[in-house]
Amino acid sequence: MPDAAGGLTRLDGVLLALERVSGASLRVWRRDGRGTRVVAGTVPAWAPPPNGGRAGRPLETPDGPAWLEPVPDADDVWIEIRHSRAGNRPARTALAQIVGAVL
Repeated sequence: MPDAAGGLTRLDGVLLALERVSGASLRVWRRDGRGTRVVAGTVPAWAPPPNGGRAGRPLETPDGPAWLEPVPDADDVWIEIRHSRAGNRPARTALAQIVGAVL
């Protein structure tokens, strides 16, 4: 639910904290019947193409290279990780697990 003063959802707040801790820029994406859209983080003018799988993958974006990591136990939800000190697999998985726990 959005915070009345700032317009932030709980997930947005968690994402901001994760950005501070990881040093990464993060977005959470969801694919549904309307396409792929941002559910937390800054909204860009583009969307990643669906990859049709549950494996993480590198992604070239207009904002620079990123990693798209599936969020466990959340169908068609991914976390985009850019400019990260959390570039290794366990760190990317941990970020996705935290997002999944909030969802």
